[in-house]
Order: sequence, then structure tokens, then C-alpha cells
Amino acid sequence: MTDVVDTAADLGVEGNSRITGVLGAILLLVLAVEGVTIWDVRSMLSLHVFIGFFVIPIVCVKLATTSYRAFHYYRGTAAFRRKGPPHPVLRILAPVVIVSTVSMLLFGVVTLAVGPNHREPWLTLHQGSFIVWLVATAVHVLGHLFETWKLTRDEVLGKPPVPRRGTRLLVVGVGVAVGLALGIASLKWTGAWTNARFGHDG
Repeated sequence: MTDVVDTAADLGVEGNSRITGVLGAILLLVLAVEGVTIWDVRSMLSLHVFIGFFVIPIVCVKLATTSYRAFHYYRGTAAFRRKGPPHPVLRILAPVVIVSTVSMLLFGVVTLAVGPNHREPWLTLHQGSFIVWLVATAVHVLGHLFETWKLTRDEVLGKPPVPRRGTRLLVVGVGVAVGLALGIASLKWTGAWTNARFGHDG
């Protein structure tokens, strides 16, 4: 009986890892495109804003899955203990990645909402948190790149099978759908910024 329980628990841990990996892969691809828009935010503002809102629900779900793993690991849940912790450097960086990600998105939304005439200090805070996020996330991505690719491949192919794959894919699908809805809705806010100057000289 113990072996059966352990096997079920380990599969649950694997399921958690897989949905986290898939969400990470989506964020990696989408934020790579967002990075391109940074080179010329003015001409690609609509795309920049769309992606910024699109990733919000996906980030929220990923934070939930990683927090779930961390909670059970530090709580001493056997299956999560067997899975083990991330590399020490990645564990140290995790809070920085989380705080900078939330700050970057939050200040970005506030900046857009208040409009170009009231953009400070929100724009500066958005840009500052982006710099911190970029450095921390670059290390985070490199540390998880191979694992993310493997987990995403296994989940997409369903091999080896892990229970509740349909539920996990549904959660990811809902996150993407909500992100698309938010991204489309956000575009109505970009009008006031079309002719605005970015930075501190306008």
C-alpha cells in the first residue's frame, strides 16, 4: 500500500513540474517577442502592451504551481522532498524573480492606466523593475532551460503518461484564453500614448 501511495504522490509532483514547465515555455517564447518590442517601444507599443497583459494570467498560474511546490517541500511532504530543491543559486534568485516580475507587470499596468501626462514615477519604477527582472530571469531561464524543454515535450506528447494531463492542459488553455482577452482589452488604452514621448525628456 505504501508503494502505491508513494507512486501516486510522485506522479502528482511530476504533474506539478510539467504544468510549471509548459507555462515556463510559453512565457519564454512570448517574453522573447516582448524583448524585441523594447528596442522600439514607440512603434511597437500596441504589441508591447498586448503581450504585457497577455502574460499576467499565465504568470499568476505559474506562481501558483511553483508556490505549491515550495510550500510542500518546506512543509516536509515526502514526495516533494524526494524531488529535491532547485540549485542553491536558483533558490536564492527565486524571490528576486517573483518580486521583480510582479513589480514590472504591476507598474506597467499602472503606467498605462494613468496615461502619459501622469506617467511618473510609475514609468521609472516599471523600467527599473524590468532591469532587475532581466538580470535575475536570465539566470533563472538558463538554469531551467533543459528541464523546461524536457517537461514541455513530455507533457505535449503525454509520454510517459502522468494522470490529470487533460486538467493541466485545460488550466493552461484557460490561462492563454484569459491572457488573450486581457491583451485585446488593453489595446483601447494605448491611444493616449500614441503620440507621447517616452523616457524622462518629454
